[in-house]
Amino acid sequence: MNENIEEIILFMKKNAAMSIRIEDVAAHFGYSKSHFSREFKKATGLSPNEYLASLKIEQSIDTLTQGHSVIESQLDAGHQSPGTFTTTFTKNTGLSPRVYAKGMSDLFELSKKHEHIDKDSDSLYYRNPAFEIKKSPYFLTVYIDAPEDFKGLIFSGLFLKPNPNHLPVMGRCRVKNYRYEFYDLPDGTYYPLVCGIRKSLNVFNYFLLDNSMRAYDGQKITFPLTKDEVLHITLREKGPTDPPILINLPNILANGIKQQMKRNQKKIAQTIKKAK
Repeated sequence: MNENIEEIILFMKKNAAMSIRIEDVAAHFGYSKSHFSREFKKATGLSPNEYLASLKIEQSIDTLTQGHSVIESQLDAGHQSPGTFTTTFTKNTGLSPRVYAKGMSDLFELSKKHEHIDKDSDSLYYRNPAFEIKKSPYFLTVYIDAPEDFKGLIFSGLFLKPNPNHLPVMGRCRVKNYRYEFYDLPDGTYYPLVCGIRKSLNVFNYFLLDNSMRAYDGQKITFPLTKDEVLHITLREKGPTDPPILINLPNILANGIKQQMKRNQKKIAQTIKKAK
């Protein structure tokens, strides 16, 4: 299957809106469903069902970024039920389709402003509120090796799966110093995934990430750490088997800024309280 995996993915992408089933894809290429599923996962790291679901949501994001309605986005994703579509879209991107479409302009402006900061802030990071903070003295430091001519935002996050179709447990966005620290995470195994968005005047490039640079090559890290750990990751162009990046990265940046403001306000309040 490795020889024609690109052809298979292209076929899945072209037919994602047609409610195509995995057994249909397998039959089209002359495989049984079980053999196809097993070999597809070997080649891509994901089950064909998960990969196809991601392609459908990517298509719906494409439709939204072009200014079409939520119902058109739903139909282009091959979903018949509005409720199922909204739930799936929200789970994959972090926002409902309606909120996603409404917020693109403001989030684009925020991203453009962040591209021009003079210095990255170590205190700016996003924590997923669904996960507890578990204190630990040890840090995971991730260094990103980016091309010399790269200019833009580089997001790095720790995810529960090697497929960026859900919110990270913790994430950071940097513009200049591509050094990312992760710490105080609950016990578990996490996948470090990276996405680089080049500076652009095209709003679509910040939400439809098909042409963004990325790095997620199967590395994983388990918490709790027993010592400080370091990972080096090279940012690269999209590979032929890479799944779509579905999460709304500008929204993660916005939520990280909101969380930073709350942390700062809490520190100020504590300082005032101690001074009394």
